Amino acid sequence: MKKLIFSITLLASLAVNGLSFAQNKKQVSLTLKNNSILPRKYTLVCYQPSQKGNSTIGIFLAPYASKTIKNEVGTKLFLANQNQINTVMSGKKIDSEPFLIFKEELNNKTIDLRKN
Repeated sequence: MKKLIFSITLLASLAVNGLSFAQNKKQVSLTLKNNSILPRKYTLVCYQPSQKGNSTIGIFLAPYASKTIKNEVGTKLFLANQNQINTVMSGKKIDSEPFLIFKEELNNKTIDLRKN
């Protein structure tokens, strides 16, 4: 019985400490805008500093539509082309320059996805 109570107390303590650690990460919110007159499909690949792997999101945006995303400071965002998608799908990491890196000064900013 004492072992069970100790185990439950230990797990609860680890859960609370883990939650408070996750909440201390500085988050940045960005709005990504399709500044094209045509609808576009974008594949976003993100590498967060606190994660080993990546997160991949495919989005379709109408002309001048936008999508808001939120990630922690230091996250590298790639607008992936087909070669980079193949690299990620094979389990490797993209080693080129990212489209942008999440920084505190970019919080609540709008970023055009197409450079003119």
